[in-house]
Amino acid sequence: MQDDDQKPGIISLLVVCSASFLSTLYIIIFYFLNRKQIRSFSFDLVIMLCISDFFYSCIGLSRSIWMLIDPDTSLSKTACYIQGILVQTFTISSFICTTSISYSLYQSVVKMQPIYRRSAFKLFWKNNYLYPFLSGLSICCFQYYGPIKPFSNTLCYISGDNDLQVQLMMLFYYYIPYFFSLIFDSVLIFWIIKYYRSLQNEYQVVRFNQIIKLACYPLILFLCWLPVITFRILKFFGIQSETYIEIGHISDNLIGCLNSLFYVIISLDPFGWFKNSSTDSFQSDISQSILKNFSEKLDNKQSNCDMYQQKSESSEGSKIYLKQSNTIRDFIGMSSSNSE
Repeated sequence: MQDDDQKPGIISLLVVCSASFLSTLYIIIFYFLNRKQIRSFSFDLVIMLCISDFFYSCIGLSRSIWMLIDPDTSLSKTACYIQGILVQTFTISSFICTTSISYSLYQSVVKMQPIYRRSAFKLFWKNNYLYPFLSGLSICCFQYYGPIKPFSNTLCYISGDNDLQVQLMMLFYYYIPYFFSLIFDSVLIFWIIKYYRSLQNEYQVVRFNQIIKLACYPLILFLCWLPVITFRILKFFGIQSETYIEIGHISDNLIGCLNSLFYVIISLDPFGWFKNSSTDSFQSDISQSILKNFSEKLDNKQSNCDMYQQKSESSEGSKIYLKQSNTIRDFIGMSSSNSE
């Protein structure tokens, strides 16, 4: 039986899930309707994240609507296990998708590796979808899915009578993937920002207010899941609060909306695509636009290096610089052709 005190929390959950559902749905529809014009390695990566967030928001949205329509509703054991598998799959999938984006950006921008020449879906589908699904399926085999308070009639996740075993399952299947993703994203984003700042200081082509958005990516992951993590840590020490649990469920369902905002709308700017050509849309990608500006600066500097090299062929610094400029220009040309 649903308590009347839970209704404000359920309505808040409905609003947040609706925002995540609509924002991710818009991005997915926009992507598939305009895939030929806007297809790029970076957008393919982000759309994988949006798909995970979309299905996760669907679970929360259906639960909130169900609880408002039928307060006495409850899940059967089979439905509970199915929901548990889906929650685990798309929770971990959302974590791993962010690491795929950070890794790809680091490899292409800092390491200058031509990772963009491969299909993002073929490269990351196992990490982003298959392994999270297998983790959810393995929990089902151990029979550790059960109702979670205060939404015990409509929410199932890792649960059981033995608290120690439940905490060990949570550690392996939830805490480790979460903190790994958070630390992995933070470290790589730090190195990317550090690299961009070195370009800014040396060539004056990078605006820091443009790249500081990258720091929002691990920050979103941290803030949205912080209440849930805190609640589960407090629960381990015997401290429980239903109000705080409701806040946690609301905040983790907000991640789809925030990911859509920062990963897509701010970084890839799909709204601006309607006003620009496909080439201009390509330039809206953070890493590629910065590298394009950097390459233009290198063209000017290379002409000076050519003159200098004619005068002094023994200058090792100019040779190294020329090699670097050619590498970056090849990267820009290949990325541009892929976007087209």
